[in-house]
Amino acid sequence: MIKTSKPGGPSLRWYGLRIVLATIAGGIVYWPLDYNQIKIGSLAWPWGLATFIIAAILSERDLQPTLLSGAACAFGVPLAVILRVIVDVSGDPTSHNLWPFEVVLAAMISLPSGVLGAILGRLVRRAFSNRPQ
Repeated sequence: MIKTSKPGGPSLRWYGLRIVLATIAGGIVYWPLDYNQIKIGSLAWPWGLATFIIAAILSERDLQPTLLSGAACAFGVPLAVILRVIVDVSGDPTSHNLWPFEVVLAAMISLPSGVLGAILGRLVRRAFSNRPQ
């Protein structure tokens, strides 16, 4: 088992799960589109909503793991963009001349929603776990 810095904290496998889920969610929206049809701004809602929901569901109870959870979810969307760039550039090397901007924009879209989703999930989890029986 992978050790964490805090006993009882999430292992790296759980962070990996967040990244994989967010990559799949970001890719489902992004990968089927033709490169000429893609407008990163139109993907803001689906990407933001996906990272928000994944981060909220898989959030932690403590603040530090919560922020890491949100960041891990947010990392999945730029990873989906990077995977798309790799596949497209292997077929046409001139297709993604501005790929660093695509990755940065994807990160700017997904990071706030991932962190906010993780914080909201943490607050909801704490509110329901501290209820008197």
